[in-house]
Amino acid sequence: MKQLYRVFPALAPDYAGVSSLLFEEEALTVFVDPHGCNGQSLYYMEPRYDAFWQMPRSFSCGIREKDAVFGVDDLVRRKVRGLLEYVDGAYIVLVGTPVPTALGLDFSSLARQIQRDTGIPTFGLATNGLSTYDRGQSLLLHALMDRIEQEPGVFPPLQCDVHLLGATTLDGWDSTAIRDYTTLLQDCGARSVACWGRPDLVHAMAGAPWSRLNIAVSSAGYDMAKRLQQTYGTPFLTGYPVGTAMETRFRAQVRAALAGEPIHEPTFVQPESSSTLRRVLLLGDRWNNEALGRCLMNDYHVPEVQMGDCFPCEIPQYSSAPGYFPVREEDELSAHCQDQGPYDCIVGDPLFRTLLGQYTRRYVPNPHPAISGRLYWKEMDRLFGPWGDRFVSRILAAAE
Repeated sequence: MKQLYRVFPALAPDYAGVSSLLFEEEALTVFVDPHGCNGQSLYYMEPRYDAFWQMPRSFSCGIREKDAVFGVDDLVRRKVRGLLEYVDGAYIVLVGTPVPTALGLDFSSLARQIQRDTGIPTFGLATNGLSTYDRGQSLLLHALMDRIEQEPGVFPPLQCDVHLLGATTLDGWDSTAIRDYTTLLQDCGARSVACWGRPDLVHAMAGAPWSRLNIAVSSAGYDMAKRLQQTYGTPFLTGYPVGTAMETRFRAQVRAALAGEPIHEPTFVQPESSSTLRRVLLLGDRWNNEALGRCLMNDYHVPEVQMGDCFPCEIPQYSSAPGYFPVREEDELSAHCQDQGPYDCIVGDPLFRTLLGQYTRRYVPNPHPAISGRLYWKEMDRLFGPWGDRFVSRILAAAE
C-alpha cells in the first residue's frame, strides 16, 4: 500500500504550513474544518504554542455533518462575522482542509464574499491536507504577493536591505537562529533585515522592491526568490552557513552581493579524506540537508553524502544536488537504505531511528518540526555558523 505511515506520523500538511507562517501575524486564520486540522496544526505541529503569551488568531469553523450536506458557504460567512465582534485582524485567510476539498468549495469566491461583508482583505487558499507544508507556504506567499502587486498601498511597506525568505518554525528556525543570521548580515553591511516567517510578514513582502539581496532558506522561500528576481531583478543566495569555514565563504558572498558585485560560488579541490568516515545519509528537507552536506563534503572531506528529501519540491527550476533522492514513503526509504547501506552515520529526525537503525553504525538525531512536530523541539541542535562544527563532531565520532 503506497504512502502508508506505520512508524512515524504523517508529515506536516499544507494547511500546517499556512498556519505556521501566520502564527505571529495580525491576521485571522480561519480553518474550514471540523476542528481537527486546526488542532493538529497548533497542538502537535507548532512548537510556539507552548508559549501561551503568544497565542495565534487561529480559529476553526467547526463544520458538522449537516453543514457538509447543506453547504458551508453561509456557515463560514456567519462564523467570520461573529468572530469579528470579539477579535480584529489586518486581513483574513481562509484555509482549506480535506472536507471542503471533497465538497468542491470555491475558496476564491467565498473570500470575495467575506471581503464584501467585512471590508477586510480576505484570501482563500485551496489547501487540502494532501500536500506537505512547503506547498501551503508557497500558496500563501504567492496569494499575498499577488494582492500587494495588484493593489499597491493595501499594506504599508517595511523597507529593508536584506530579506530572509522562508525561515519558519516548521523549517527548524527559532528566534535564536534568526538572530544569529541577522547579526551575520548586519556585520556584512546590511542596515536592516526582514524575515518572512515572523511578525510583519505582509509589510516585509510589500517592501520587496527595496530589497538589495534576498536569501532563500526553504522551498517556499526559493520559489519567491525566483519570482522577485524576475520581477525586480533582486539577486539572491540560498541556504545558510554550517561551520566556521563555510561562514567565512558565505560572508564574502553576502558582502559582494550588497556591493552590487557578481556572486561567485566558491570552488573546491576535494583532497583525500583523512577520516575513516566514508558514507553519511542526511534525512530531512532539501535546504537543511544541503547546508549540512556542503559542510561535510567541502570542509570535512567526507567522500559520500546522500541526502534524502522528505519534502520533494515540485518547483521546475529546482535542481538536484549530488547525492539527492526523494523520499515519498516509509517503504521507499527502507528499500533505499537496504540497497545502499549500511552507512557509517545517518542524521535525521529521532522518529526515523526505529525504521533505519539497522542500516547504520551510528544514528545522530536531528529533529525536524515538520516530521515530529514539537515532540523534540527543545532537543534541537544549533547548526548555524560555528555551532555547526560542534554538531559535525558528533557525526565524525561515528568513525571512531
